[in-house]
Amino acid sequence: MVNNIKKHCSSCGVLISETARTCPKCGAEQLGMETGKVIKYWLALVFSIFLGWLGIDRFYAGHTGYGIIKLLTFGGFLVWWFIDIILFATKSVSGVTFKD
Repeated sequence: MVNNIKKHCSSCGVLISETARTCPKCGAEQLGMETGKVIKYWLALVFSIFLGWLGIDRFYAGHTGYGIIKLLTFGGFLVWWFIDIILFATKSVSGVTFKD
């Protein structure tokens, strides 16, 4: 699937692809680009609250290593589980872009 949606460069204003990370004309890095895995906010939060002690929230976010550790330690003895609920609720998980 080809993305034909255009936007203006945040620096020089030339039309560029919506998915461009840098402007081909001026080389400016585009602000607001999604980084990491894009996941649904509400689903991640539900996973974190109800299944986070099993690491399901981290598996969903693409953090397989963290997910395995949480699975083996029952959410870091429930401490890490609680911290992750706060991180997911405030959209502060690194390497993830949330969409509503």
